[in-house]
Amino acid sequence: MGLLPLVNAIPKSLEVFLSIFHPFSFAIGIVESMHMENDLQGAFFSDIGGDSSHILSSAIYLTLDSVLYIILTLYFDKIIPDKHGVKHNPLFCLNPSFWSKKKMTTVPLGEGEHIKEDSGDYAEKVPIELLGKEAIRISNVKKMYSGKDKTTEALRGLNLDIYEGQITALLGHSGAGKTTLLNILSGMGRATGGSANIYGHPLSDLSLRQEIQRKIGFCPQIDIYFELLTVKENLEVFAQIKGVPRSKVKSEVEKVLSDLDIENIEDMKANKLSGGQRRKLTLGIALLGDPKVTPSCDTEAITSLIKQHVSSAKLSTQNVEDLTFTLPFLNMDAFPALFSDLEGHVGRDIVSYGVSITTLDDVFLKLEGEAEIEKGDYGVFAQEQNEEEDHFSSEPEDSSLLMSDSGTPTISGLALWRQQVLAVARIRYLKVIHDIKGFRSILLLLALFILPLVTTTIVVNSFHSTNTWELTPQLYFRRPGDRAHRYYSNLLLVNTTGLPIENLVHGITAQNIAVDVLDGPYDENTTAYNGAIEITRDNN
Repeated sequence: MGLLPLVNAIPKSLEVFLSIFHPFSFAIGIVESMHMENDLQGAFFSDIGGDSSHILSSAIYLTLDSVLYIILTLYFDKIIPDKHGVKHNPLFCLNPSFWSKKKMTTVPLGEGEHIKEDSGDYAEKVPIELLGKEAIRISNVKKMYSGKDKTTEALRGLNLDIYEGQITALLGHSGAGKTTLLNILSGMGRATGGSANIYGHPLSDLSLRQEIQRKIGFCPQIDIYFELLTVKENLEVFAQIKGVPRSKVKSEVEKVLSDLDIENIEDMKANKLSGGQRRKLTLGIALLGDPKVTPSCDTEAITSLIKQHVSSAKLSTQNVEDLTFTLPFLNMDAFPALFSDLEGHVGRDIVSYGVSITTLDDVFLKLEGEAEIEKGDYGVFAQEQNEEEDHFSSEPEDSSLLMSDSGTPTISGLALWRQQVLAVARIRYLKVIHDIKGFRSILLLLALFILPLVTTTIVVNSFHSTNTWELTPQLYFRRPGDRAHRYYSNLLLVNTTGLPIENLVHGITAQNIAVDVLDGPYDENTTAYNGAIEITRDNN
């Protein structure tokens, strides 16, 4: 700021260099305007290309500075991340793959790097129906934390397959590495050794990391939401940030509200929610977009497929992940063709299917109420029904179909960036609306700054009003035929040419002005006139 008084003495090259700093760019525009105001010139936008060009220059500097700061922020965010980021190579922007983003290709489940199956006593055998359904494959993953005195090993050669359609839980004492593993899988951390694949795509490929993260719905230990926004507004904002197309935001939010059974609190502010409701909101935010978590089940298509083979099939139960159909024994001859058709849809819109036959023992147990009937050998795909529901089907055979998920397609690139900017702007708008005290404070400050200016302008205009006064000859000269008056006089024409000037006299008289003509020089001390015109002759 010490350079500002010497702004006119600063070389142009130094001024351009210092303009990369926002405060200097802004200050130099203000100082130039103040100098012009002191010189009674003033700075006007209408003269933006002339003397007021410094306003345009300052605006250009500020715009370029903003672009530069955004680029630097994005760059340093990559190479110097916080504790929840992955560090990139400082020259990552020179890598061709950074500029030509690779598209994720569909990889069939189960493909990718296979881990060696542990045949020990503590390893659970993988059911046959799960083979080839590996959604997440973790192979010899290690994570080391280096301290001043020692190195801590958080993960020590972890091997694990997580299957699509299952609920997988990580159990362990504090410090066992549960959070570390989740951070690695969600892309917020990098493994020291080993590899991890999600739907066949390696997490080590930084060019695919953002695409992979769109397939993950991560619900952290802490609740993430905007306190002053309602439940529905939180979901709408995060849906836009996560890239859900604007045309599908409403339907996606309504689906999450329905799935989590929080429709009754959709208009409640987040800071008014109970602990359990806040967790539901955070979970709902994680489920938005295109995570491979929630199934998109086309019940009608599956029902139509089954009834093509068994017309008397009945849909007995339906929940989030599976459908249960009851098939009569009378159509047993159609079962092979049905199962063959279902097998053809596995991996596309069906994850798996299973068959269970009700035994005579099950019938007796049902009738006598001695025990709760298990619905069959579905393995991990079986879904527990509500206690109020009947756990037994009177028909002899049923089948469970676990649906695959298609998710909601998301946008990317410039469209995603524009939508995220609008979402952040909407957050600010909604926070201002919901925060009544803050809104009143803004209005008060606005009034304190604007009212004095408005009042001063009104007072000055009232006491310094300027009246228009048209200057006409009648204010100074008599008209032809008027009597003599102390304040008015005739217009004197001093003719020094020696030539007649009748035409000039006639023209002035026609304008209703009385005229006196004097040939020769005029003596100011003899007669007073309010005005005179001297007619001379050009010798040339």
